[in-house]
Amino acid sequence: IDEAVVRTPSHNIQGAGFTDADYFTASQASDVITMVKADPNVQAAAGEIVSDGSVTDIATSQSSAENVLLLGAPSNCDQLWGRLVSRSGGAVNVADLAPKEVFIGNSMADKLNAKPGDEVRLLVGGKPTSLRVRDVLNTEINPNVASQGPVVSSVLVPIATMRTVLARPAGFNLVYIRNQGNGGL
Repeated sequence: IDEAVVRTPSHNIQGAGFTDADYFTASQASDVITMVKADPNVQAAAGEIVSDGSVTDIATSQSSAENVLLLGAPSNCDQLWGRLVSRSGGAVNVADLAPKEVFIGNSMADKLNAKPGDEVRLLVGGKPTSLRVRDVLNTEINPNVASQGPVVSSVLVPIATMRTVLARPAGFNLVYIRNQGNGGL
């Protein structure tokens, strides 16, 4: 990720606010993405939903709530993030996640003593949901778009799942941008 666009600047580690006023409508997000993609230096752009929250592994009873990024990612997020790799070295893709599955970052997995197949309980925007760990990433997803310190724990959820949990059928609170070339934050 090289850049991000938000409706309202936020100083939390997720880089975007969580109130209704912080969300782009689908039309507004489409306009932003169309405008951004018109720049020949932009490789990809997509709307996503980020939230703060907490995660508890049901099997180990370990939890984490500090500097957590819960990311509702579209199925084509590899165009923005590049290839995602599991801790075991295999390629993983958000498009392969079932609605009740997540990928968790390696630091998150270490904190929770979590492994693929574990049930985790997320508290997203004050709303609880239980999901299953599909795999552990070999890194953390850390866009650091807000310059508020590192994300130390990340959870990737299909955007449709995030919409269901948050009761937000449309809109995004963040548009990520990947420029041509190496770039990156």
